[in-house]
Amino acid sequence: MNLPTVSHDVAQRFHSLRRRYLLVDAAIAVLLAATAMCGLWMLLATGDYLWEWSLLWRAIGISASGFAILAWLSFRIIRAFRRTRQRSFAQRIETVFGDFGQRIRTVLDCVEGRVQGPQAMLAALGHQTLGRWETLAPSTLIPSRTLAMGGGICLLAAAAIVSTFLAGGPWRTALLRSLGSDLPYTTLSVTPGDTRVLEDTPLTVSLELSGRLNRTVAIRYRERTPHDPSENSDADATVASWMETELLPLESQPHRFEFDLGKLKQDVEYQFLTNIGNTRVFLAEVQPLIEAQRIETTVQPPTYTRLQPRTFTSNEVTVLERSEVTVTIETNHPLDQAQLAIGPKRSQLHKVDLQPSDDPKQWSFTLPSEEPLYWKFSGQGPDQTPMHPVVGRLRVRSDAAPRIAWRDPVDEIRAHTLAELPMRAHVADDFGIQQTAIVFQLGDEDEYVLTDWSAEAEKLNQNQAQNADDEASPSTTRLRLEEILPLESFALTERDYISYYAYAIDNRQPQPQRSETDIRYIDIRPLRQFFSESDLMPNEDGGGGGLLVQLDEIIRRQRFMINRTRRLTRLPADQLSSQLNALDRMVESQSELASLTRFLAEFLLSRGNDDVEALNQAEAAMLQAADSLAAGSFDLSLAQQQDALRALAEARRTLEIVLSKRRSQAQQRQLQNFAQQLRQKLRRQRDQTEQEIADSLKQLAADQTQLSKMAQQRLQPSSCPAGTQGGSNTGATPNPAMNAEATGTGTIPNPESPKEASTNKLPNRIVAAGRKPSGSAAPDGLRRSAKTETYLGMVPKSEDDSLEQQAFQDELFAGELDLLERLQDIENNLSERLSESPLLARRVNETRQALDALAVDARSNTLESFVADSQDAADQLREMSLQLDAIAASEPVTRVSSLRDMTTSLASMELELAAQIMDQNRPDTADNSEPVRDGEGSSEHDMEPSSDSLAEIDPRLVRQLQRRAETVEDVLKTPVGLGDIQTSEVKDQLDRFAEENDFLEQLQASQAVAESLGEPTSDEPPTDSSAYDRSRDYADAAGQLDTLYRQLVEPRLARLQQLEQRANRLAQQLAGGQGSEQTPEAKAGIGNLQQELKQEGLQELAEMLDEPPPSEQTTADAEMRSGTGTTDSGGLNPLQTRRPRGRVLMLVQALRQRIQEIILLELSADRDAPVPPQYRSAVDQYFRTIASPVDTQMEAVAQ
Repeated sequence: MNLPTVSHDVAQRFHSLRRRYLLVDAAIAVLLAATAMCGLWMLLATGDYLWEWSLLWRAIGISASGFAILAWLSFRIIRAFRRTRQRSFAQRIETVFGDFGQRIRTVLDCVEGRVQGPQAMLAALGHQTLGRWETLAPSTLIPSRTLAMGGGICLLAAAAIVSTFLAGGPWRTALLRSLGSDLPYTTLSVTPGDTRVLEDTPLTVSLELSGRLNRTVAIRYRERTPHDPSENSDADATVASWMETELLPLESQPHRFEFDLGKLKQDVEYQFLTNIGNTRVFLAEVQPLIEAQRIETTVQPPTYTRLQPRTFTSNEVTVLERSEVTVTIETNHPLDQAQLAIGPKRSQLHKVDLQPSDDPKQWSFTLPSEEPLYWKFSGQGPDQTPMHPVVGRLRVRSDAAPRIAWRDPVDEIRAHTLAELPMRAHVADDFGIQQTAIVFQLGDEDEYVLTDWSAEAEKLNQNQAQNADDEASPSTTRLRLEEILPLESFALTERDYISYYAYAIDNRQPQPQRSETDIRYIDIRPLRQFFSESDLMPNEDGGGGGLLVQLDEIIRRQRFMINRTRRLTRLPADQLSSQLNALDRMVESQSELASLTRFLAEFLLSRGNDDVEALNQAEAAMLQAADSLAAGSFDLSLAQQQDALRALAEARRTLEIVLSKRRSQAQQRQLQNFAQQLRQKLRRQRDQTEQEIADSLKQLAADQTQLSKMAQQRLQPSSCPAGTQGGSNTGATPNPAMNAEATGTGTIPNPESPKEASTNKLPNRIVAAGRKPSGSAAPDGLRRSAKTETYLGMVPKSEDDSLEQQAFQDELFAGELDLLERLQDIENNLSERLSESPLLARRVNETRQALDALAVDARSNTLESFVADSQDAADQLREMSLQLDAIAASEPVTRVSSLRDMTTSLASMELELAAQIMDQNRPDTADNSEPVRDGEGSSEHDMEPSSDSLAEIDPRLVRQLQRRAETVEDVLKTPVGLGDIQTSEVKDQLDRFAEENDFLEQLQASQAVAESLGEPTSDEPPTDSSAYDRSRDYADAAGQLDTLYRQLVEPRLARLQQLEQRANRLAQQLAGGQGSEQTPEAKAGIGNLQQELKQEGLQELAEMLDEPPPSEQTTADAEMRSGTGTTDSGGLNPLQTRRPRGRVLMLVQALRQRIQEIILLELSADRDAPVPPQYRSAVDQYFRTIASPVDTQMEAVAQ
């Protein structure tokens, strides 16, 4: 039945009025509930301020009040919904307005089809009702005044709380305490706490009160003899009794209490006592030390620098290598014995011989200046009084090689055969230039010196005959080489080219240093005297220009390879091991250039151009150069690369001649298409995503673990049976909690287990360098570079153990340098993320320093230190991978799942820590009784471990606990990317979760416990019960995060399925179109779909529907008509994806991959576990949908 429009208008006004009434009524209920909550909060705070209630009573009060208010609010909202139902609300209007309400109900019955009548009558009824609506104004039913009053009252209550909170002091503390915080009204701060003072030094200790000051304060102290065995229970008789004194506050500072302990002769223990609690016992140690009054360092630079000696008053100086360094130390008391220790690190100092001094107060010694080092001077007086050690650092600066900078010509230049080119270069050195020159070469001919300079020739020209004058003459440190290169005199052709470089040699003794610039090139172009017009279309060069540009890029890269190979030829043999990774990349790049040259030659042959001999020669020379590089024959590889460059220059001239001929439009299009394909092959690879970088960090950790196992196997070759991997933990049970991998779970296999070692893709050169047990094979898929094979082959198995040990040492060092270089690449790719996350930046810096220290250990063959520090570096890398994977998750809900997994691992770690503390404190450690939980024992089980037992707690577990807590805190504090509804919802849910559970406080407590366990002298060690409590709290938090994740992922899955269905229907609608044409309906459908994708936060998927530029679209259509398009692994031509339906089908495939990730990786990750009931229909529907793959549909686009 067709109703008049006016009837629908009346119905719409009625429903609008009903919704407004519902919203206002609900808002009033919320405001009243908020006002009541503020009032109860203020009431609880006032009571706690007056009587200082316990935490239990405060928790009961706030919980009961909150539950009552929440119940009342729920009742009010439910009642509002009932009162605003259609019939109920219509009856309310009828009660208030009488006849007008009856008319409204009649109109509503007509709209809903319960009442029918003539069209004219219904229209008249609607108009009359609408007219009376304007006069009676039923909107007066809405309690707007009540809403305003409720809002005002709520604002007043909130203003009262805010003003009270901002006032600070005890009222702020009372407000926080009423919410469940355990903040004290008075905090105690002891100064100086644990301290160490010299003998006969007066010491004043103080206690400062913050908050309420109406407290009574006293101090007790006692002397402790140096021989007091504090851990012996029978020593109570020898310990002095406590002396207690009541203190009064200072008149000028009522919150401060001070007490003068006098001049201390012995160690003193002291403790402050108050009526609200006592501080811990502090220790003031007396340490009489001999101090250094004067430190003087004299530096005599090498003779060739002609510099005068200098004196410094610092213990940290920087000197030039091979300088004479003398350190003089004067003490305040005579020394009977003195010791000097030097080493590359503070932890690796070793003693050296020290000549006795005639003056016992003044000691001098000489330091070597070949390598940087740390030094420490210590001693003791005649009465065995120790001296405060003097620690210094000697930094050694190498004499830098000469520096050469070109001024003319530019790097790449093309000149005609009659040009005269100015050659200008600036040369500089730190202390003096001995010889320099500019050298050029014509093609493959001999090198010629264009201009040179030498110090000896300069002296002869100045007629400096006397040796004294020679020595006094200053060295030349700045020089400019200038000369004109006349090309006309060389009879050049356009097939030739000129290469040139400059070199310089300094006056360093005994080994002068030589510097060379990279080879630069001058290409010869013909001297054109006649020109002709060429009829070309706008923006069109016939395709030949683009092809020549790509060939020039190949030539440019080949020249770059030549310069890199020249650098390798100048490297000393002991530095080649650090270039293995770069050498592998050079071999790969040279092979890639050969394949590109072959690609160009095959195209020219397919177009009937047989003159490709130069390209074939270039390809053959490139392949030979790659083989020579892999074999380590750098000089031969350099000659072969230069042959390839000459062949490429010849091929360029041949290609210019071929392209100068006229071609048809079809041939021009073919050249354009080929130039485009060659440009794509020459394009650089994209940067890694943060998820890929996280995987790279995980692989770095696995490689570092494998290196540690190889080193441990080398230390204990006899303890590893044949056919097994060595280096596993011996004599210790691996902790499942501390071995958490990047998945974040608490029970993970040991990262040092043989199972994981078999999956590590460590470079084979490291595996081969170690003593591999018989019967074990290298894992499949590991790539061994040709350079590595050659290097390892240099040490035959029949040589003695010393050569084998040196080979293993070099390869271990090369492996660490490889890991360090990969970490540097990761740091460069994460520059923006590191600026946002200080924790991640600090960890990257610490890991880089750790890997650098491990490389030093590997070079110095200190395998014990290498094995000890290697696993800690691997754990740090895994933690960084876990942190980056969580904060860079592509889906916002993924962060929730990552937090859930990491919280589970924290619970496991805390449980393991509690078990270790319990086992160490229990007298009968042998019996396997269960640890005591809450409710199973009293405080007698809550024993504090001694300092000796704390040292036995696994330090790796402690470090892993601290890192994991820091990671979870950083992930929670890192802001979630804003821009869509889902990310905002995830952010709000996580903030609410952290606030309700005091989760950040729990994490900080775990970090504090880990820091205290890391300190050898901890006065308040943690207890096992506190660790069990934290473990339970973390387990509960993990359960809440899991529930939250499933609540968020279910609507996400439903929305993705709706988008996938809409995209699939849109692709079916576009199936009837031809080419790239779109109907207005199709354009509107694509636009709406893009808008929904952006609202869902899928910006990258929305960009897949954007139309390509017109130039790319025209090129794609031409390639499709010519049949030159290529097909990727998905079965769809990339050029065909520029059509509308192809882009929509690609979107369908991407959406199905997102759905598959949620279902298979999150909801049903374990094949043995059933799919949760609430997701079974979604999983079944998903697998029914992918039964007809998108790739099959995509193939129909080309038809």
